[in-house]
Amino acid sequence: MTRRLLMLAFQFPPHDQSTGAQRTLSFVRHLPASDWSPIVITARESAYPQTDPATLKTIPSGTNVIRAFAFDVARTLSLRGIYPQALATPDRWNSWIFGSVAAGLRAVREYQPAAIWATFPIPSAIAAALLLRRLTGLPLIGDLRDPMLYETWPDTRWQRRVYGRLERSLVRAASAIVVTTPGARRLYCERYPQHDEKFHTIANGMEPDESAASTSTTTDAATITLLHSGLMEQPDRDPTAFFAALRLLADQNRLPPQLQVLLRASGKETQYAQAVQAQKLSHVVKILPRTPRAEAMTEMKSATALLLFQGKHCNRQIPAKAYEYLFFGKPIVGLMDPGGDTHALVHRDWGVPYCADMEDPPAIARALEQFFDDHRRNSAYAPPAALRDNHTRRAQAARLAALMDRMLAARGQAAASTQASC
Repeated sequence: MTRRLLMLAFQFPPHDQSTGAQRTLSFVRHLPASDWSPIVITARESAYPQTDPATLKTIPSGTNVIRAFAFDVARTLSLRGIYPQALATPDRWNSWIFGSVAAGLRAVREYQPAAIWATFPIPSAIAAALLLRRLTGLPLIGDLRDPMLYETWPDTRWQRRVYGRLERSLVRAASAIVVTTPGARRLYCERYPQHDEKFHTIANGMEPDESAASTSTTTDAATITLLHSGLMEQPDRDPTAFFAALRLLADQNRLPPQLQVLLRASGKETQYAQAVQAQKLSHVVKILPRTPRAEAMTEMKSATALLLFQGKHCNRQIPAKAYEYLFFGKPIVGLMDPGGDTHALVHRDWGVPYCADMEDPPAIARALEQFFDDHRRNSAYAPPAALRDNHTRRAQAARLAALMDRMLAARGQAAASTQASC
């Protein structure tokens, strides 16, 4: 019997600034195979700071998508870019809480879903889901992905207070809470030991057809292209030490003359271009603007090797692009903190040898040299295709469906036990 799932996700096509939209979209695409029918409540397109209309075609035909009222405080109520923090609590799109709750109540009456699912990192989605849970009594699954609170993030007292309150409310009210990495689950089990049975790990993944659909462009076979495509926030994915490693190799005449490094859509193009120029690497490193997702996928498929950055501040996170890289079958150069979940996955589980601490220029230089030597001998390591089956988005959706099946079965048994005791 097919059950309906009410899904609250602010980030959904045509939103085009987060991989979170891809995670929700993958669940929408694959949950029906496990007898769950999604009803998506998201925001009006005008609320998004950036959109890609082409991504609308990726929503499966027939999907019930409800676009609730929302606006961006930063664009609508600011004066010269300044606005009171209270107007953007818990985030800039808090107007969506009211729009999505109203839309959710109508959807509950019309479609009678079996459960509510809501995804972070837009906290308004969690706030709206908690209200719907209180008003309808439906079981709630919180898809936090990454922790709402770290030791040093959010970095303002007010945000930490708001996020902390939301997090505690979610832990009390939810039937299950999903995170994407073992480290995030450990953090929550330590923080809320009395609720440790609620926390589950369902990783990000990749669509095999998406990587296959992109067509490689013709490239010069002699060129060695290292590519990173996506945001490079500081300090989380700071390429400063990487630039220093390239300078170190160049000074020692150990940098291949045919090397080109492409940093696409870093979000800090001006700053990184200046850093590259300061290291006198402009002939090697190109800082490139954002491009549509389909073109970015084609570029990744055409690269010689793919760069992965993840610093110590994100040790409990694994970037979604790691799974994209796996499906492209390319060598990976991983610049990651050795104590993090990303390093454990890429180096230990996938066997990638070209790994170094993101903050250690000499170690990065050694990892790059190892890759260059292996590439010259046509023996560069790429993770084997056999690893991919466990990381498909279809597999992750099946895990979510199984979790919800167990959750509903447990609720049914508890209700039957209560009735029997009356």
